[in-house]
Amino acid sequence: MNCWHCKTELIWGGDEDLEDDDDHCMVTNLSCPECSSLVYVYMAKKATRRVIAAVLEPGLNALFGTDYERYEGDSDET
Repeated sequence: MNCWHCKTELIWGGDEDLEDDDDHCMVTNLSCPECSSLVYVYMAKKATRRVIAAVLEPGLNALFGTDYERYEGDSDET
């Protein structure tokens, strides 16, 4: 990902799990080595469920030879 201001490639600073946020599960911080800008990217909890449904469920089905069932209350709604 490039800096919005100077177009230099950003440096990943790390990820932090968010326990007290109802809408987001993780924040990633990025910094620009050229202009010192900081960028915080928040991952939505619902997006995480959608990724699990699209990527992991087929793999789990193949691994265990059965249908992987979602937890009650999970949905694909955004």
